[in-house]
Amino acid sequence: DTQHPHIIRNFVIREAHEAIRPHSTSMLIDGLRIDGTTYGVYRPAFENHVHRNVHLSPLWSEPFNRGMDDARAQNGSITVDGLRMEHFRNDSQAHPLVHMTNNNLSGDAECHVRNVQVSETDPRRAIFNRGGSQRVAPFVKSDVPYDIHDDDGQGRHARLVSLKAPELMQDGREYREQNPLAGDQSRVAEVKGAEWPTLLTPVDNLPPATIITSVKSHANSITVTGVTHDNGDIRSITTNGHKAAILHSAFGVTDWTLTASATDLQTIVATATDTAGHVELTLHHLR
Repeated sequence: DTQHPHIIRNFVIREAHEAIRPHSTSMLIDGLRIDGTTYGVYRPAFENHVHRNVHLSPLWSEPFNRGMDDARAQNGSITVDGLRMEHFRNDSQAHPLVHMTNNNLSGDAECHVRNVQVSETDPRRAIFNRGGSQRVAPFVKSDVPYDIHDDDGQGRHARLVSLKAPELMQDGREYREQNPLAGDQSRVAEVKGAEWPTLLTPVDNLPPATIITSVKSHANSITVTGVTHDNGDIRSITTNGHKAAILHSAFGVTDWTLTASATDLQTIVATATDTAGHVELTLHHLR
């Protein structure tokens, strides 16, 4: 859900067929690098998706796909903050860099994008357009608008809509052709005062979880190692009342170790506390 999103960080995909198919609702993808694949962000189920720092380079087809591909449909909104695309060829208008979704199933779906960079790409290839091998008519009346924030400078925004969405172009704005930003079946207009939406509000209200992974005995001591996970940051790990040393901690995963006296030790107990103050409830006991 929006407070506990599915989080993917610093994900790199190379030389694959379908790079990533994000189907979960409420997703945070922070750092995505795709290179040399057939498809990029493919057949996504867009609903409360937040994408940051996406870098795409030469893909054979559909770098950033529309909602559910040929279904051309999405229920909710997405934001993409930082979209870098480079080294693309193919001047086909049916295969833009970003395929636009047509069917707005909820009526509230929107796409918001900023910090778009396109380089070393065929200038005839559209950045945003209705795309796909089958560009058929929408099956619902409502379409999905695309807002490009700070497109021509700070505070100036652009709205892209499909030619198949006449109701969106009846908002009083002057829609025009603008290649290569908009392709042959999309139009763009200036938007003032567009707000960047907050789709996710992650919270840390869950305790951490600790697993003892190794115990090594010495003459008069033992060395205990383990891993602790949390959706926030770890404050401390203790084993039988002794504070463990943190070896490495990143993105909610902490590796730790402890060397302590083994005198009369029958059971090893490990537990953790996170920076939000949550104390682990299910301690790991190892006899």
